[in-house]
Amino acid sequence: MSTDIIFSREGNAGRVLLNRPKVLNALNHKMIIQLKNKLESWSKDNSIKLVIIEGAGEKALCAGGDIRALYDSRPNNQQFVARFYADEYLLNMTIKSFPKPYVSVMDGIVMGGGVGVTVPGSHRIVTERTICAMPETGIGLIPDVGSTYFLARAPKHIGTYIGLTGTKMNASDTIYAGFADHTVQSKSLPTLLEELSHGNYENDIESEINSIISSYKTIMEPSKLEPLSFFISNIFSNNSIEKIITGLKNHDSKWSKETLDTLNKKSPTSLKLSLRAIKGAEKLCFNDCIKIEYRVVLNIMKGSDIYEGIRALIVEKDNRPQWQPNSLEDVTDNIVNDHFQLFTEEELPLL
Repeated sequence: MSTDIIFSREGNAGRVLLNRPKVLNALNHKMIIQLKNKLESWSKDNSIKLVIIEGAGEKALCAGGDIRALYDSRPNNQQFVARFYADEYLLNMTIKSFPKPYVSVMDGIVMGGGVGVTVPGSHRIVTERTICAMPETGIGLIPDVGSTYFLARAPKHIGTYIGLTGTKMNASDTIYAGFADHTVQSKSLPTLLEELSHGNYENDIESEINSIISSYKTIMEPSKLEPLSFFISNIFSNNSIEKIITGLKNHDSKWSKETLDTLNKKSPTSLKLSLRAIKGAEKLCFNDCIKIEYRVVLNIMKGSDIYEGIRALIVEKDNRPQWQPNSLEDVTDNIVNDHFQLFTEEELPLL
């Protein structure tokens, strides 16, 4: 059996350890399938009262999905891509609807696919080492794994800002954005997790778990996003990237100039697709957000930006992606609309 993901039983808890520390616990396809199958089994096991997920090593819970595998599978990879993302998104849906408490230990880096296996959970813990982000626009993708649902519900359009820029959040930012619930010192985690695993849980398990975690609560570095929320809301509430760019130019501050510089490095197509997906997610349920993300991602995988982004930022690391189209004005409404078109049943397995 693969040791990339380790399942164990401790007291009343089903424990999950993502165990690829050399690659920051990135999720490969096999890990995704194994985790979904185990959660389905544990959901029916009355002796399992809660699930706890964490990452091996001190650097990350999970830095994302194994996008290098997607890159290496090109160019005739549509079947692999469809299956990989379908299984990953089905896992995210399983976590969101899991009938028992699901405790996410977001210690270290939590990005991309790592967000998908933590944020949909019921109890989300961050630490002083937490770095949380959805950096997909930088590689020609959109925020996915159900993140559009959470980004759309973040206060004061913070989610739109996070999703477009890929801004890295500290523990307090992560809580402010609605991606986490509790702050705990990293050094306290072993004791906390042991207490959670061996709790009696005779009455209201949700309240009992919250009470245990709250007893370890600590004050973290202040949020960097909250003080900017007024400016972010005024600018990122706009419904077009062009208007957001104009708003940033008019603001004329160090923050706005840095944000402009960040957006100018992103895939223009990804920016427009991401904005539409996040704005459209405001009135959708989690599963419907996932379905829209799946539709868009499969269309993205038929293009070139995703592979160019992975090449430039991950494979060759020259940080000079050549986006196609390479300007916002060339990303027409028709191009955006085409990415949101419904697939046939054959192209949309199980979703």
